[in-house]
Amino acid sequence: MARMVPPVIDESCTSPGEREIFKELRSDPVARDWTVLHSFGVADHPTRGEGEIDFVVLVPGAGVLCLEVKAGEVRRDDGLWYYGTGARETTCTRGPFRQAAEAMHGLRKHVAQADPQLAQVLFFSGVVFTKVDFDRESAEWHPWQVANPTTLAERGAARFCAELLDQAHRHAASRPEAKWYRRNGSRPDERQTERLLELLRGDFEFFVTPRVQVERAERTIRRFTDEQYRALDMIEDNERVLFRGPAGTGKTMLALEAARRFALAGKRTALFCFNRMLAEWLAAEAQQAQSPNAPIHWVNTFHHYLVEKLGIEPTAEWDARVWSNELPDMFVEKALGDELTATPFEAIVIDEVQDLLTERYLDVFDSILDGGLRKGRWAMFGDLERQAIYARPLADEEMALAEVLKERSPNFARMRLLKNCRNCAPIATAVERAFCMDPGYDGVLEEASGPGITVQYYRNAREQKKRLARTLEKNREVFSSQEIAVLSFKNDRDCCAAAAQEDNPRLRLFPRRSRTANGRGTGYCTIHAFKGMEAPAIIITDAHNLATEHARALLYTGMTRARIRLSILMDQESQPAWEEMTASRNQ
Repeated sequence: MARMVPPVIDESCTSPGEREIFKELRSDPVARDWTVLHSFGVADHPTRGEGEIDFVVLVPGAGVLCLEVKAGEVRRDDGLWYYGTGARETTCTRGPFRQAAEAMHGLRKHVAQADPQLAQVLFFSGVVFTKVDFDRESAEWHPWQVANPTTLAERGAARFCAELLDQAHRHAASRPEAKWYRRNGSRPDERQTERLLELLRGDFEFFVTPRVQVERAERTIRRFTDEQYRALDMIEDNERVLFRGPAGTGKTMLALEAARRFALAGKRTALFCFNRMLAEWLAAEAQQAQSPNAPIHWVNTFHHYLVEKLGIEPTAEWDARVWSNELPDMFVEKALGDELTATPFEAIVIDEVQDLLTERYLDVFDSILDGGLRKGRWAMFGDLERQAIYARPLADEEMALAEVLKERSPNFARMRLLKNCRNCAPIATAVERAFCMDPGYDGVLEEASGPGITVQYYRNAREQKKRLARTLEKNREVFSSQEIAVLSFKNDRDCCAAAAQEDNPRLRLFPRRSRTANGRGTGYCTIHAFKGMEAPAIIITDAHNLATEHARALLYTGMTRARIRLSILMDQESQPAWEEMTASRNQ
Protein backbone atom coordinates (compact mmCIF):
# COMPACT_ATOMS: atom_id res chain seq x y z
CA MET A 1 0.00 0.00 0.00
CA ALA A 2 1.44 3.38 -1.04
CA ARG A 3 1.63 6.37 1.24
CA MET A 4 -0.79 8.87 -0.27
CA VAL A 5 -0.16 12.57 0.30
CA PRO A 6 -2.76 13.79 1.04
CA PRO A 7 -4.20 10.53 2.42
CA VAL A 8 -7.62 11.11 0.84
CA ILE A 9 -8.57 12.44 -2.54
CA ASP A 10 -10.09 15.89 -2.47
CA GLU A 11 -13.85 16.13 -3.04
CA SER A 12 -13.22 18.81 -5.66
CA CYS A 13 -11.55 16.22 -7.92
CA THR A 14 -14.15 15.42 -10.60
CA SER A 15 -12.00 13.09 -12.71
CA PRO A 16 -13.15 9.45 -12.35
CA GLY A 17 -9.82 8.37 -13.83
CA GLU A 18 -7.80 10.10 -11.15
CA ARG A 19 -10.02 8.59 -8.46
CA GLU A 20 -9.51 5.12 -9.95
CA ILE A 21 -5.69 5.43 -10.06
CA PHE A 22 -5.65 6.91 -6.55
CA LYS A 23 -7.48 3.87 -5.16
CA GLU A 24 -5.28 1.41 -7.07
CA LEU A 25 -1.98 2.89 -5.92
CA ARG A 26 -3.25 3.21 -2.36
CA SER A 27 -4.23 -0.47 -2.14
CA ASP A 28 -1.67 -2.31 -4.35
CA PRO A 29 0.98 -4.24 -2.31
CA VAL A 30 3.50 -3.58 -5.12
CA ALA A 31 3.51 0.07 -4.01
CA ARG A 32 3.90 -0.63 -0.30
CA ASP A 33 6.98 1.62 0.24
CA TRP A 34 6.08 4.27 -2.34
CA THR A 35 4.89 7.81 -1.75
CA VAL A 36 2.29 9.24 -4.12
CA LEU A 37 1.44 12.94 -4.39
CA HIS A 38 -1.91 13.67 -6.00
CA SER A 39 -2.71 16.87 -7.94
CA PHE A 40 0.70 18.46 -7.73
CA GLY A 41 1.05 22.07 -8.87
CA VAL A 42 4.18 23.08 -10.79
CA ALA A 43 4.82 26.76 -10.19
CA ASP A 44 7.92 26.93 -12.43
CA HIS A 45 6.54 25.29 -15.57
CA PRO A 46 8.98 25.53 -18.50
CA THR A 47 6.37 26.68 -21.07
CA ARG A 48 3.13 27.68 -19.33
CA GLY A 49 4.17 29.68 -16.27
CA GLU A 50 2.52 27.07 -14.09
CA GLY A 51 1.04 23.62 -14.52
CA GLU A 52 -0.24 20.56 -12.71
CA ILE A 53 0.72 16.90 -12.52
CA ASP A 54 -2.04 14.45 -11.73
CA PHE A 55 0.28 12.11 -9.80
CA VAL A 56 3.91 12.33 -8.71
CA VAL A 57 5.08 8.84 -7.69
CA LEU A 58 8.24 8.58 -5.55
CA VAL A 59 9.66 5.07 -5.79
CA PRO A 60 12.70 4.19 -3.63
CA GLY A 61 15.38 2.52 -5.74
CA ALA A 62 13.68 3.57 -8.98
CA GLY A 63 13.02 7.31 -9.28
CA VAL A 64 10.23 9.81 -9.74
CA LEU A 65 7.36 9.24 -12.15
CA CYS A 66 4.97 11.99 -13.25
CA LEU A 67 1.65 10.60 -14.44
CA GLU A 68 -0.98 12.30 -16.58
CA VAL A 69 -4.41 10.59 -16.33
CA LYS A 70 -7.08 10.85 -19.04
CA ALA A 71 -10.57 9.48 -18.41
CA GLY A 72 -12.79 9.66 -21.48
CA GLU A 73 -12.59 9.71 -25.24
CA VAL A 74 -9.52 11.11 -26.96
CA ARG A 75 -8.59 11.83 -30.56
CA ARG A 76 -6.10 13.85 -32.57
CA ASP A 77 -7.19 15.65 -35.72
CA ASP A 78 -4.91 17.85 -37.84
CA GLY A 79 -2.46 18.14 -34.96
CA LEU A 80 -5.10 19.10 -32.38
CA TRP A 81 -5.97 16.85 -29.44
CA TYR A 82 -9.63 16.49 -28.51
CA TYR A 83 -10.80 15.17 -25.14
CA GLY A 84 -14.38 14.16 -24.27
CA THR A 85 -17.45 14.45 -26.47
CA GLY A 86 -20.24 16.87 -27.25
CA ALA A 87 -20.51 20.01 -25.14
CA ARG A 88 -17.81 18.76 -22.78
CA GLU A 89 -15.23 18.30 -25.54
CA THR A 90 -12.01 20.31 -25.03
CA THR A 91 -9.23 21.03 -27.49
CA CYS A 92 -5.48 21.38 -26.93
CA THR A 93 -2.42 21.67 -29.18
CA ARG A 94 -0.30 19.98 -26.54
CA GLY A 95 -0.98 16.29 -26.20
CA PRO A 96 -1.00 14.47 -22.85
CA PHE A 97 2.54 13.13 -23.37
CA ARG A 98 3.94 16.60 -23.90
CA GLN A 99 1.93 17.92 -20.94
CA ALA A 100 3.40 15.24 -18.68
CA ALA A 101 6.95 15.70 -19.99
CA GLU A 102 6.97 19.50 -19.64
CA ALA A 103 5.62 19.38 -16.11
CA MET A 104 8.16 16.67 -15.24
CA HIS A 105 11.07 18.80 -16.49
CA GLY A 106 9.84 21.76 -14.44
CA LEU A 107 9.65 19.58 -11.36
CA ARG A 108 13.14 18.11 -11.94
CA LYS A 109 14.60 21.60 -12.34
CA HIS A 110 13.03 22.72 -9.06
CA VAL A 111 14.44 19.74 -7.17
CA ALA A 112 17.94 20.11 -8.63
CA GLN A 113 18.05 23.79 -7.69
CA ALA A 114 16.73 23.16 -4.21
CA ASP A 115 19.12 20.28 -3.50
CA PRO A 116 21.94 19.68 -6.05
CA GLN A 117 22.60 16.27 -4.48
CA LEU A 118 19.33 15.09 -6.03
CA ALA A 119 20.17 16.34 -9.53
CA GLN A 120 21.07 12.81 -10.71
CA VAL A 121 17.79 11.22 -9.61
CA LEU A 122 15.78 9.81 -12.54
CA PHE A 123 12.60 11.72 -13.40
CA PHE A 124 10.30 10.40 -16.11
CA SER A 125 6.69 10.74 -17.28
CA GLY A 126 3.85 8.55 -18.45
CA VAL A 127 0.20 8.74 -19.46
CA VAL A 128 -2.70 6.58 -18.26
CA PHE A 129 -5.94 6.27 -20.25
CA THR A 130 -8.57 4.70 -17.99
CA LYS A 131 -11.48 4.48 -20.45
CA VAL A 132 -10.07 4.01 -23.96
CA ASP A 133 -7.61 1.39 -25.24
CA PHE A 134 -5.07 3.88 -26.54
CA ASP A 135 -2.52 1.88 -28.55
CA ARG A 136 -1.28 4.44 -31.03
CA GLU A 137 2.48 4.49 -31.58
CA SER A 138 4.44 7.65 -32.36
CA ALA A 139 7.93 9.09 -32.33
CA GLU A 140 6.62 11.55 -29.71
CA TRP A 141 6.40 8.91 -26.95
CA HIS A 142 7.60 5.43 -26.08
CA PRO A 143 5.05 2.63 -26.13
CA TRP A 144 6.05 1.66 -22.60
CA GLN A 145 5.01 5.18 -21.39
CA VAL A 146 1.34 4.40 -22.05
CA ALA A 147 -1.20 2.49 -19.96
CA ASN A 148 -4.78 1.77 -21.00
CA PRO A 149 -7.66 -0.27 -19.48
CA THR A 150 -6.10 -3.49 -20.78
CA THR A 151 -2.75 -2.67 -19.20
CA LEU A 152 -4.40 -1.80 -15.89
CA ALA A 153 -6.48 -4.98 -15.94
CA GLU A 154 -3.47 -7.23 -16.67
CA ARG A 155 -0.75 -5.58 -14.58
CA GLY A 156 -2.33 -2.92 -12.37
CA ALA A 157 -1.30 0.71 -12.04
CA ALA A 158 1.55 0.10 -9.60
CA ARG A 159 3.27 -2.60 -11.72
CA PHE A 160 2.88 -0.38 -14.82
CA CYS A 161 4.67 2.44 -12.94
CA ALA A 162 7.46 0.15 -11.77
CA GLU A 163 8.03 -1.27 -15.26
CA LEU A 164 7.94 2.19 -16.80
CA LEU A 165 10.72 3.37 -14.48
CA ASP A 166 12.81 0.29 -15.26
CA GLN A 167 12.46 1.04 -18.97
CA ALA A 168 13.33 4.67 -18.32
CA HIS A 169 16.59 3.67 -16.60
CA ARG A 170 17.58 1.51 -19.57
CA HIS A 171 16.69 4.34 -21.94
CA ALA A 172 18.69 6.97 -19.98
CA ALA A 173 21.69 4.66 -19.65
CA SER A 174 21.75 4.17 -23.42
CA ARG A 175 21.70 7.88 -24.25
CA PRO A 176 25.18 9.46 -24.45
CA GLU A 177 23.70 12.95 -23.99
CA ALA A 178 22.26 11.97 -20.60
CA LYS A 179 25.52 12.83 -18.84
CA TRP A 180 23.67 13.39 -15.56
CA TYR A 181 22.69 9.73 -15.35
CA ARG A 182 24.48 7.42 -12.90
CA ARG A 183 23.76 3.71 -12.73
CA ASN A 184 23.43 3.82 -8.95
CA GLY A 185 23.19 7.54 -8.18
CA SER A 186 20.04 7.97 -10.26
CA ARG A 187 18.14 5.50 -8.09
CA PRO A 188 17.05 7.36 -4.90
CA ASP A 189 17.42 5.49 -1.63
CA GLU A 190 14.91 5.83 1.23
CA ARG A 191 16.67 8.88 2.69
CA GLN A 192 16.67 10.63 -0.69
CA THR A 193 13.03 9.72 -1.22
CA GLU A 194 12.12 11.34 2.10
CA ARG A 195 14.14 14.39 1.06
CA LEU A 196 12.20 14.54 -2.20
CA LEU A 197 8.94 14.41 -0.28
CA GLU A 198 10.15 17.18 2.02
CA LEU A 199 11.01 19.38 -0.96
CA LEU A 200 7.86 18.66 -2.93
CA ARG A 201 5.14 18.40 -0.29
CA GLY A 202 6.70 18.46 3.15
CA ASP A 203 4.75 19.12 6.30
CA PHE A 204 4.96 22.60 7.76
CA GLU A 205 3.31 24.76 10.37
CA PHE A 206 3.25 28.53 10.42
CA PHE A 207 1.79 29.86 13.64
CA VAL A 208 0.42 33.35 14.01
CA THR A 209 2.60 35.21 16.46
CA PRO A 210 0.88 37.27 19.16
CA ARG A 211 2.28 40.44 17.60
CA VAL A 212 0.80 39.60 14.20
CA GLN A 213 -2.55 38.95 15.89
CA VAL A 214 -2.37 42.36 17.54
CA GLU A 215 -1.58 44.17 14.29
CA ARG A 216 -4.35 42.35 12.42
CA ALA A 217 -6.87 43.13 15.14
CA GLU A 218 -5.85 46.79 15.18
CA ARG A 219 -6.41 47.06 11.42
CA THR A 220 -9.80 45.33 11.66
CA ILE A 221 -11.04 47.52 14.50
CA ARG A 222 -10.45 50.66 12.44
CA ARG A 223 -13.05 49.68 9.85
CA PHE A 224 -16.59 50.98 9.97
CA THR A 225 -19.24 48.28 10.22
CA ASP A 226 -22.40 48.11 8.13
CA GLU A 227 -24.29 49.08 11.28
CA GLN A 228 -22.22 52.23 11.61
CA TYR A 229 -22.80 53.19 8.00
CA ARG A 230 -26.53 52.87 8.63
CA ALA A 231 -26.08 55.14 11.63
CA LEU A 232 -24.40 57.78 9.49
CA ASP A 233 -27.25 57.53 6.98
CA MET A 234 -29.68 58.04 9.85
CA ILE A 235 -27.93 61.30 10.79
CA GLU A 236 -28.32 62.48 7.22
CA ASP A 237 -32.06 61.78 7.28
CA ASN A 238 -32.96 63.07 10.76
CA GLU A 239 -32.43 66.41 12.45
CA ARG A 240 -32.00 64.93 15.91
CA VAL A 241 -30.75 61.43 16.73
CA LEU A 242 -29.83 59.65 19.96
CA PHE A 243 -27.53 56.67 19.53
CA ARG A 244 -27.45 54.20 22.39
CA GLY A 245 -25.09 51.29 22.71
CA PRO A 246 -22.80 49.48 25.11
CA ALA A 247 -19.10 50.20 25.25
CA GLY A 248 -17.13 49.23 22.17
CA THR A 249 -19.83 49.80 19.57
CA GLY A 250 -17.99 52.63 17.83
CA LYS A 251 -19.90 55.58 19.25
CA THR A 252 -16.86 57.87 19.53
CA MET A 253 -15.74 57.26 15.93
CA LEU A 254 -19.30 57.89 14.77
CA ALA A 255 -19.49 61.11 16.79
CA LEU A 256 -16.29 62.33 15.15
CA GLU A 257 -17.54 61.44 11.68
CA ALA A 258 -20.93 63.05 12.34
CA ALA A 259 -19.24 66.31 13.38
CA ARG A 260 -17.03 66.21 10.30
CA ARG A 261 -20.04 65.75 8.02
CA PHE A 262 -21.99 68.57 9.69
CA ALA A 263 -19.01 70.85 9.13
CA LEU A 264 -18.68 69.78 5.49
CA ALA A 265 -22.37 70.69 5.05
CA GLY A 266 -21.45 74.25 6.03
CA LYS A 267 -22.83 74.16 9.56
CA ARG A 268 -21.09 75.78 12.51
CA THR A 269 -20.46 72.62 14.51
CA ALA A 270 -19.38 71.74 18.04
CA LEU A 271 -18.23 68.34 19.33
CA PHE A 272 -18.52 67.98 23.13
CA CYS A 273 -17.57 65.32 25.62
CA PHE A 274 -17.05 65.17 29.39
CA ASN A 275 -13.63 63.57 29.70
CA ARG A 276 -10.47 65.65 29.19
CA MET A 277 -8.28 62.87 27.74
CA LEU A 278 -11.01 61.93 25.29
CA ALA A 279 -11.34 65.58 24.26
CA GLU A 280 -7.61 65.77 23.53
CA TRP A 281 -7.82 62.66 21.38
CA LEU A 282 -10.91 63.90 19.54
CA ALA A 283 -9.23 67.23 18.82
CA ALA A 284 -6.15 65.50 17.40
CA GLU A 285 -8.27 63.17 15.26
CA ALA A 286 -10.50 66.02 14.07
CA GLN A 287 -7.42 67.97 13.00
CA GLN A 288 -6.47 65.13 10.66
CA ALA A 289 -9.97 64.18 9.48
CA GLN A 290 -11.66 67.52 8.89
CA SER A 291 -11.46 69.59 5.73
CA PRO A 292 -9.33 72.76 6.05
CA ASN A 293 -12.15 74.66 4.38
CA ALA A 294 -14.82 73.25 6.70
CA PRO A 295 -13.39 72.98 10.21
CA ILE A 296 -15.27 71.77 13.26
CA HIS A 297 -15.54 74.97 15.30
CA TRP A 298 -15.33 73.42 18.77
CA VAL A 299 -13.82 70.11 19.87
CA ASN A 300 -13.30 69.97 23.61
CA THR A 301 -14.94 69.21 26.93
CA PHE A 302 -18.23 70.75 27.92
CA HIS A 303 -16.70 72.34 31.02
CA HIS A 304 -13.76 73.79 29.12
CA TYR A 305 -16.30 75.53 26.91
CA LEU A 306 -17.98 77.01 29.97
CA VAL A 307 -14.84 78.43 31.56
CA GLU A 308 -13.52 79.75 28.26
CA LYS A 309 -16.71 81.59 27.36
CA LEU A 310 -17.12 82.87 30.93
CA GLY A 311 -13.49 83.99 30.99
CA ILE A 312 -12.89 82.29 34.36
CA GLU A 313 -9.67 80.57 35.44
CA PRO A 314 -10.38 77.33 37.38
CA THR A 315 -8.85 77.02 40.82
CA ALA A 316 -7.88 74.05 42.97
CA GLU A 317 -10.65 74.94 45.43
CA TRP A 318 -13.41 74.23 42.95
CA ASP A 319 -15.42 71.17 43.96
CA ALA A 320 -18.01 69.10 42.11
CA ARG A 321 -20.77 71.55 43.08
CA VAL A 322 -19.00 74.40 41.26
CA TRP A 323 -18.54 72.37 38.09
CA SER A 324 -21.99 70.78 38.12
CA ASN A 325 -24.16 73.64 39.40
CA GLU A 326 -22.57 77.05 39.61
CA LEU A 327 -20.77 77.17 36.25
CA PRO A 328 -23.73 76.10 34.10
CA ASP A 329 -26.08 78.36 36.06
CA MET A 330 -23.72 81.30 35.58
CA PHE A 331 -23.38 80.56 31.86
CA VAL A 332 -27.15 80.37 31.25
CA GLU A 333 -27.78 83.52 33.26
CA LYS A 334 -25.25 85.49 31.24
CA ALA A 335 -26.45 83.96 27.96
CA LEU A 336 -30.05 84.96 28.68
CA GLY A 337 -28.90 88.43 29.64
CA ASP A 338 -26.99 88.81 26.39
CA GLU A 339 -23.76 89.16 28.34
CA LEU A 340 -22.05 86.46 26.23
CA THR A 341 -20.95 87.01 22.66
CA ALA A 342 -20.96 83.30 21.80
CA THR A 343 -22.41 82.61 18.35
CA PRO A 344 -24.97 79.78 18.48
CA PHE A 345 -23.92 76.52 16.88
CA GLU A 346 -25.95 75.18 13.98
CA ALA A 347 -25.20 71.57 14.93
CA ILE A 348 -23.84 69.93 18.05
CA VAL A 349 -22.51 66.43 18.60
CA ILE A 350 -22.10 64.98 22.08
CA ASP A 351 -20.06 61.88 22.85
CA GLU A 352 -20.44 60.00 26.16
CA VAL A 353 -23.70 61.88 26.55
CA GLN A 354 -24.72 59.89 29.65
CA ASP A 355 -22.26 62.07 31.62
CA LEU A 356 -23.88 65.30 30.40
CA LEU A 357 -27.60 64.57 30.73
CA THR A 358 -28.43 66.79 33.69
CA GLU A 359 -30.98 69.55 33.84
CA ARG A 360 -28.35 72.28 34.20
CA TYR A 361 -26.16 70.96 31.38
CA LEU A 362 -29.16 70.67 29.09
CA ASP A 363 -29.96 74.31 29.86
CA VAL A 364 -26.54 75.22 28.45
CA PHE A 365 -27.02 73.14 25.30
CA ASP A 366 -30.43 74.74 24.81
CA SER A 367 -28.83 78.19 24.92
CA ILE A 368 -25.94 77.52 22.49
CA LEU A 369 -27.77 75.55 19.77
CA ASP A 370 -29.62 77.37 17.04
CA GLY A 371 -33.25 76.34 17.53
CA GLY A 372 -32.45 74.80 20.92
CA LEU A 373 -32.65 71.11 21.68
CA ARG A 374 -36.29 71.02 20.59
CA LYS A 375 -35.77 72.21 17.01
CA GLY A 376 -32.02 72.34 16.50
CA ARG A 377 -29.75 69.81 14.79
CA TRP A 378 -27.92 67.41 17.08
CA ALA A 379 -26.53 63.90 17.38
CA MET A 380 -25.80 62.34 20.76
CA PHE A 381 -23.97 59.12 21.54
CA GLY A 382 -23.92 57.27 24.84
CA ASP A 383 -24.12 54.14 26.95
CA LEU A 384 -27.13 55.14 29.00
CA GLU A 385 -27.22 52.00 31.12
CA ARG A 386 -23.72 51.19 32.36
CA GLN A 387 -21.17 53.96 31.95
CA ALA A 388 -22.63 56.88 33.90
CA ILE A 389 -19.83 56.84 36.48
CA TYR A 390 -19.90 60.56 37.29
CA ALA A 391 -22.33 62.07 39.79
CA ARG A 392 -25.58 63.23 38.13
CA PRO A 393 -27.81 65.62 40.07
CA LEU A 394 -30.96 64.73 38.16
CA ALA A 395 -34.26 66.38 39.00
CA ASP A 396 -35.73 62.91 39.33
CA GLU A 397 -33.27 60.08 40.03
CA GLU A 398 -35.88 57.54 38.96
CA MET A 399 -36.14 59.07 35.48
CA ALA A 400 -34.25 57.28 32.72
CA LEU A 401 -31.56 59.39 31.10
CA ALA A 402 -33.25 59.23 27.71
CA GLU A 403 -36.44 60.52 29.30
CA VAL A 404 -34.56 63.53 30.70
CA LEU A 405 -33.65 64.44 27.16
CA LYS A 406 -37.17 63.79 25.93
CA GLU A 407 -38.51 66.43 28.30
CA ARG A 408 -36.48 69.01 26.33
CA SER A 409 -36.80 67.52 22.87
CA PRO A 410 -39.89 65.34 22.40
CA ASN A 411 -39.16 64.47 18.77
CA PHE A 412 -35.92 62.71 18.02
CA ALA A 413 -34.93 59.48 16.33
CA ARG A 414 -33.26 56.68 18.23
CA MET A 415 -30.92 53.94 17.14
CA ARG A 416 -29.33 51.16 19.16
CA LEU A 417 -25.76 50.14 18.28
CA LEU A 418 -24.89 46.55 19.14
CA LYS A 419 -21.97 45.52 16.92
CA ASN A 420 -18.78 45.48 18.98
CA CYS A 421 -15.97 46.95 16.90
CA ARG A 422 -13.47 47.58 19.69
CA ASN A 423 -12.94 44.48 21.80
CA CYS A 424 -11.72 41.14 20.51
CA ALA A 425 -14.18 38.28 20.93
CA PRO A 426 -12.94 36.86 24.28
CA ILE A 427 -13.09 40.26 25.99
CA ALA A 428 -16.51 41.08 24.54
CA THR A 429 -17.83 37.71 25.71
CA ALA A 430 -16.40 38.19 29.20
CA VAL A 431 -18.06 41.60 29.49
CA GLU A 432 -21.42 40.26 28.31
CA ARG A 433 -21.37 37.46 30.85
CA ALA A 434 -20.02 39.38 33.84
CA PHE A 435 -22.56 42.19 33.46
CA CYS A 436 -25.53 40.13 32.21
CA MET A 437 -25.92 42.32 29.13
CA ASP A 438 -29.37 41.95 27.58
CA PRO A 439 -29.33 42.49 24.72
CA GLY A 440 -25.70 41.57 24.33
CA TYR A 441 -23.41 42.44 21.47
CA ASP A 442 -24.64 41.54 18.03
CA GLY A 443 -21.31 39.97 17.12
CA VAL A 444 -17.82 41.42 17.13
CA LEU A 445 -15.72 42.92 14.36
CA GLU A 446 -12.52 41.26 15.55
CA GLU A 447 -12.82 37.49 16.05
CA ALA A 448 -9.21 37.09 17.23
CA SER A 449 -8.83 34.35 19.77
CA GLY A 450 -6.79 34.73 22.92
CA PRO A 451 -6.81 34.28 26.67
CA GLY A 452 -9.77 36.60 27.13
CA ILE A 453 -9.23 38.17 30.50
CA THR A 454 -6.97 37.16 33.37
CA VAL A 455 -7.94 37.94 36.97
CA GLN A 456 -5.39 37.85 39.78
CA TYR A 457 -6.21 38.33 43.45
CA TYR A 458 -3.94 40.10 45.93
CA ARG A 459 -3.96 40.13 49.74
CA ASN A 460 -2.11 43.39 50.31
CA ALA A 461 -0.48 46.32 48.52
CA ARG A 462 2.92 44.65 48.39
CA GLU A 463 1.56 41.55 46.68
CA GLN A 464 -0.41 43.64 44.18
CA LYS A 465 2.73 45.60 43.27
CA LYS A 466 4.58 42.36 42.51
CA ARG A 467 1.69 41.08 40.42
CA LEU A 468 1.59 44.35 38.49
CA ALA A 469 5.31 44.09 37.70
CA ARG A 470 4.92 40.54 36.39
CA THR A 471 1.83 41.46 34.35
CA LEU A 472 3.63 44.41 32.78
CA GLU A 473 6.58 42.20 31.90
CA LYS A 474 4.33 39.62 30.25
CA ASN A 475 2.43 42.26 28.28
CA ARG A 476 5.65 43.82 27.02
CA GLU A 477 6.55 40.53 25.36
CA VAL A 478 3.85 41.36 22.80
CA PHE A 479 2.94 45.04 23.15
CA SER A 480 5.07 48.14 23.12
CA SER A 481 5.09 50.16 26.34
CA GLN A 482 2.86 52.80 24.74
CA GLU A 483 0.24 50.20 23.81
CA ILE A 484 -0.38 49.32 27.46
CA ALA A 485 -2.47 51.40 29.85
CA VAL A 486 -2.78 50.81 33.59
CA LEU A 487 -6.14 51.96 34.97
CA SER A 488 -7.03 52.19 38.64
CA PHE A 489 -10.09 52.36 40.85
CA LYS A 490 -8.08 54.75 43.04
CA ASN A 491 -6.75 58.24 42.48
CA ASP A 492 -3.37 58.94 40.90
CA ARG A 493 -1.56 59.32 44.24
CA ASP A 494 -2.90 56.21 45.96
CA CYS A 495 -3.00 53.72 43.09
CA CYS A 496 -0.77 50.67 42.72
CA ALA A 497 1.03 52.06 39.65
CA ALA A 498 2.17 55.14 41.58
CA ALA A 499 3.68 52.91 44.26
CA ALA A 500 5.32 50.71 41.60
CA GLN A 501 7.04 53.58 39.77
CA GLU A 502 10.18 53.38 41.89
CA ASP A 503 10.84 49.79 40.76
CA ASN A 504 9.39 50.24 37.29
CA PRO A 505 10.62 53.54 35.80
CA ARG A 506 8.76 52.98 32.52
CA LEU A 507 5.47 53.59 34.36
CA ARG A 508 4.39 57.21 33.86
CA LEU A 509 1.31 59.11 34.86
CA PHE A 510 -0.62 60.07 31.76
CA PRO A 511 -0.01 63.81 31.19
CA ARG A 512 -3.14 65.78 31.92
CA ARG A 513 -3.43 66.94 28.34
CA SER A 514 -2.37 63.87 26.40
CA ARG A 515 -3.70 60.43 25.63
CA THR A 516 -0.20 58.85 25.63
CA ALA A 517 2.76 58.78 27.95
CA ASN A 518 4.71 60.96 25.51
CA GLY A 519 6.53 57.93 24.13
CA ARG A 520 8.40 57.47 27.39
CA GLY A 521 6.68 54.42 28.79
CA THR A 522 3.43 52.91 29.94
CA GLY A 523 0.83 55.40 31.10
CA TYR A 524 -1.38 55.03 34.15
CA CYS A 525 -4.38 56.97 35.45
CA THR A 526 -7.82 56.46 36.95
CA ILE A 527 -10.59 54.67 35.09
CA HIS A 528 -12.52 57.94 35.27
CA ALA A 529 -9.75 59.80 33.43
CA PHE A 530 -9.50 57.15 30.71
CA LYS A 531 -13.23 56.98 30.07
CA GLY A 532 -13.99 57.11 26.36
CA MET A 533 -10.45 55.99 25.50
CA GLU A 534 -9.07 52.58 24.55
CA ALA A 535 -5.77 50.72 24.26
CA PRO A 536 -4.58 47.37 22.88
CA ALA A 537 -3.71 46.12 26.38
CA ILE A 538 -5.36 47.23 29.63
CA ILE A 539 -4.32 46.36 33.18
CA ILE A 540 -6.91 47.25 35.83
CA THR A 541 -5.53 47.65 39.36
CA ASP A 542 -6.98 48.27 42.82
CA ALA A 543 -10.30 46.65 41.90
CA HIS A 544 -12.32 46.41 45.11
CA ASN A 545 -15.76 46.64 46.68
CA LEU A 546 -17.52 44.96 43.75
CA ALA A 547 -20.69 44.56 45.78
CA THR A 548 -21.59 48.19 44.98
CA GLU A 549 -23.16 49.34 41.73
CA HIS A 550 -20.66 52.18 41.36
CA ALA A 551 -17.69 49.79 41.58
CA ARG A 552 -19.28 47.50 39.01
CA ALA A 553 -19.85 50.45 36.68
CA LEU A 554 -16.18 51.36 37.09
CA LEU A 555 -15.12 47.80 36.34
CA TYR A 556 -17.35 47.67 33.25
CA THR A 557 -15.89 50.93 31.97
CA GLY A 558 -12.32 49.76 32.60
CA MET A 559 -12.78 46.32 31.07
CA THR A 560 -14.28 47.68 27.88
CA ARG A 561 -11.25 49.92 27.26
CA ALA A 562 -9.18 46.87 26.22
CA ARG A 563 -9.01 45.99 22.56
CA ILE A 564 -6.82 42.85 22.61
CA ARG A 565 -5.71 41.86 26.13
CA LEU A 566 -7.19 42.55 29.57
CA SER A 567 -5.71 41.86 33.00
CA ILE A 568 -7.45 42.61 36.30
CA LEU A 569 -5.76 42.85 39.72
CA MET A 570 -8.50 42.49 42.34
CA ASP A 571 -8.40 42.43 46.13
CA GLN A 572 -9.13 39.03 47.64
CA GLU A 573 -12.24 40.27 49.44
CA SER A 574 -13.84 40.99 46.06
CA GLN A 575 -13.37 37.43 44.83
CA PRO A 576 -16.80 36.18 46.00
CA ALA A 577 -18.54 39.12 44.30
CA TRP A 578 -16.61 38.55 41.07
CA GLU A 579 -17.34 34.82 41.11
CA GLU A 580 -21.01 35.58 41.65
CA MET A 581 -20.96 37.95 38.67
CA THR A 582 -19.32 35.42 36.39
CA ALA A 583 -21.38 32.51 37.70
CA SER A 584 -24.57 34.26 36.59
CA ARG A 585 -23.67 33.50 33.00
CA ASN A 586 -24.58 29.84 33.53
CA GLN A 587 -28.05 30.53 34.88
